[in-house]
Formats: sequence, structure tokens, C-alpha cells
Amino acid sequence: MVTWENKKLESLMRIETGNRNTEDRINGGRYPFFVRSQQVEKIDNYNYDGEAVLTAGDGVGTGKIFHYINGKFDAHQRVYIMSQFNGIDGKYFFYFFSENFLSEVEKYTAKSSVDSVRRTMIADMCIQLPPLPEQQFIATALSDVDAYIVALERLIAKKRAIKQGAMQELLTGKRRLPGFDDEWVNLNLATNSTLKARIGWQGLTTAEYLDAGYAYLVTGTDFNNGKIIWNGCHFVEKRRYNQDSNIQIENGDVLIT
Repeated sequence: MVTWENKKLESLMRIETGNRNTEDRINGGRYPFFVRSQQVEKIDNYNYDGEAVLTAGDGVGTGKIFHYINGKFDAHQRVYIMSQFNGIDGKYFFYFFSENFLSEVEKYTAKSSVDSVRRTMIADMCIQLPPLPEQQFIATALSDVDAYIVALERLIAKKRAIKQGAMQELLTGKRRLPGFDDEWVNLNLATNSTLKARIGWQGLTTAEYLDAGYAYLVTGTDFNNGKIIWNGCHFVEKRRYNQDSNIQIENGDVLIT
């Protein structure tokens, strides 16, 4: 049985930062320009040409933003570039690094968020390495899954566009379903439904948001694509719920945030 080797990243690659500023980006530029964001900008010149893995050195994306490239590119001065791989497959490293780096840098801080990355955080990070052919097979398998996910996302986007078009026709009467030809009637929400709302609620504070309680507390942040994410909602006690009928909802109600 082959034993996986434990090595520090510094012994397997070159670790450096770019030297560009965000202002150097050019709309419609020829080459990828990696900044401290998941979005890749463009630039007309490049300083790097080859296989590399990149991550944000500071900002909100610290420990969370990763890029893989094999070609010409440039990078911001606070973006770390790992390249010139020796004994490690670049794509395998990308998957390992993007999965494990955040937990690694969190070891260096007592806070819940990481402000910045120092080079030693990357250089001293250890990795268990299988033989190179096995790394390549693992990387290929994961890349195939990524390609499948991208294809599914494109299919979902296409189906959503089809649904949106159908809604615009069916909900306006431009297209009728078979067996329905009666005239539509106009209704007014104010006279054909009960509208309830409150701006504020009896001085309720976040200290009163409960993990369990009498009634769900639905806030504007609990909506996602037209649905309420119930397992993310807080609760309120019965006394608070009973204070005002304008904040009480029932099955079949329509909520607007």
C-alpha cells in the first residue's frame, strides 16, 4: 500500500503576490486580472503565463475566494499566486486548497473573521500527497463533477427563462390553457383581500428573537426565490404574538417583503 506523504506547501510551489492595483483593470481587456473578488477583471498586459492557483490576501473574501488558471494573467498586489508546481498537480492543489485554507488561516486568529493572509499561513500549511498519477485522477474526477454542475446550472437557467415567459403570458391572459375561454374579471386588492402590515412592532428587539418558541418570526431576510426558509426563522413567545393581529399570518396568506 502506497503511503501518502506529508509536505509543507512551500516545498511544492512558488508563493508570491501580484503587483497591480485595482485601478489597472481595463474593461474589455485581453487577459484575466485577478483582484480580491470572485469576479475576474480584465487587463491588457500580463506578468504571468502558466498554471496557477490564486486567493485573496485580505478583504471580505479572505480564505473564501480561489481561482485556478493555466495561461496568461495578472494579479492585484494583495492576491497570492501559487505556481511552478513541483511534485503536486495544480488542479489537485486547487481543490485541496479551496477546501481547507479557510480553516487553516482561522488557526491564526481568535476572531470569527480573518482580516488578512500572511505568506507563512500558506507556506507552512501541510498537505497529505498521494502519488502524482493518483492526484491527477482525483483532479480529473472532481473536474468532471464541476462540468456536470455547470451544465445543470445552465439547464436550470434555461428552464427558469421558459417559466418566466410562460408566466408573463398565462398571468396576463395572452395565452389561455385548453378548455378555458371565459372573460377575465378585474379585482382590486384593497376590496378583495385583507391587507395587513406593521412598520415596527411594539419595540421588538433582536434580543427577543428565540431559537424556539410559540410562533415563527418571519423577517425580510427569510425570503429566498419566493419562498420562506423556515429552518432559518427565529421565534417569538406567545405574549408577543398575541399583541397585534396585524402581524399574525395564516396558511394561504401572501407575504411581500
